[in-house]
Amino acid sequence: MSIPVFDHDKLVAIAGVGNKAKPYDEMDIIQMEVLTSCLWSVLQQHRARDILNRYSYEDGVTGIFNRRKFNEAIELEWLRLRRKGERLNLIMVDIDFFKNYNDHYGHAMGDACLNKVAALLQQNFRRTGELVTRYGGEEFAIIIPYASIDEVMTTAGTARQAIIDAAIPHKRSSVAGFITVSMGVAGTVPNERNFQQLINIADTNLYTAKSSGRNCIVG
Repeated sequence: MSIPVFDHDKLVAIAGVGNKAKPYDEMDIIQMEVLTSCLWSVLQQHRARDILNRYSYEDGVTGIFNRRKFNEAIELEWLRLRRKGERLNLIMVDIDFFKNYNDHYGHAMGDACLNKVAALLQQNFRRTGELVTRYGGEEFAIIIPYASIDEVMTTAGTARQAIIDAAIPHKRSSVAGFITVSMGVAGTVPNERNFQQLINIADTNLYTAKSSGRNCIVG
């Protein structure tokens, strides 16, 4: 016996059974229709939940992970690497003079710029465990487990240069005629304190990079 499954008058599946020795009757059909309807409803609920979960962690502009995902990920990594006695690194990235960029080119171009920078960061930080997130506004946060400070600084330098090489025009930048970024790097073997100390150090280093002329890395 085969039963069609409909969703708002649209055929979405066909369910079949064949485990009855006697012929199927009308009651079998009714029971099968109820069962398939319930199963489809459950499946739709699971799909809806998966979609909601995905979008709750996704930045609406760049499509990369958002601040909520960052907060969960850094806490988990802090606890995990504390148990292992391994190093956890964090890079805070800020697009130089981005407000000036938005004011001059408009928010649509600003969004396009954020997308490009996000893509370049993801291209350079793609090893297992590395996580690029949009922290807020024109700021990104990158979680890097295990790597040494020299490895982190080298990759950060490569990423910064990739953004320079992209040559995204920026007529309102006091640093260059194109988009540049400042970076603050911090790293430690997690201890009994919480991860906020790592964020604070990376933020302080980012502030130092910006106050030192921007388009540089401090770690």
